Amino acid sequence: MMAWFKKWLARYDAWCVSMGLTPEQKRCCVPYRKDPVHERSRDDA
Repeated sequence: MMAWFKKWLARYDAWCVSMGLTPEQKRCCVPYRKDPVHERSRDDA
């Protein structure tokens, strides 16, 4: 089942890239707010 999930996830990621749905290409009118909890844990690492 894990192999099936990984295969599906790879196809989904490829579809997102083909549609331009990546964080670098984000186009949204909603203000983006960073999550301080995740930022703090990234700084500690």
